[in-house]
Amino acid sequence: SVAALKLLTQDHTALQEETGALKEKVATLTFELESMKDHSLKSIEQEQDAKSKLSTMEAEAREAEESFTTLQGQYDNVVGELASLRDEVTGLNDAKEKLENQINLLSDENNVLKSKSKAAESNTEETQNSVAALKSLTQDHTA
Repeated sequence: SVAALKLLTQDHTALQEETGALKEKVATLTFELESMKDHSLKSIEQEQDAKSKLSTMEAEAREAEESFTTLQGQYDNVVGELASLRDEVTGLNDAKEKLENQINLLSDENNVLKSKSKAAESNTEETQNSVAALKSLTQDHTA
C-alpha cells in the first residue's frame, strides 16, 4: 500500500507536470492565436484600405479621362476655328490684293485723265487765243 501510494504520488506529480506543460502550451498557442488574429485583422484592414484607395484612384482616373476628353474636344474646336480664321485671313488678303490692284488701275486712269485734262485745257487756251486773234482780225477788217 505504501508502494501504491508512492506510485500514485509519482503519477500525480507527473500529471501535474504534464498539466503545467500543457497549460504553458495552451497559453503559448492562445498568445500565437491572438497574434495571428491581430495580424489577420490588420491584413483585412489593410486590404480594405487598399480597396478603398483603389476605388478612389479609379474614380480619379475616370475624372481625368473625362477631363481629357473634354479638353480634346475643346482643342479640336480651337483647331477648327483656327483653320477657319486662316481661311478668312487668306480671303481677306486676296480681297486686299484685288483692292490694291483696283487702286493702282484707278490711279493709272486718274493720271491718264489728268493728262487729257491738261491737254484739253491747253487746246481750249489755244482755241481761245485763236478766237481772240480771229475777232481781232475781224474787227480790224471791218474797221
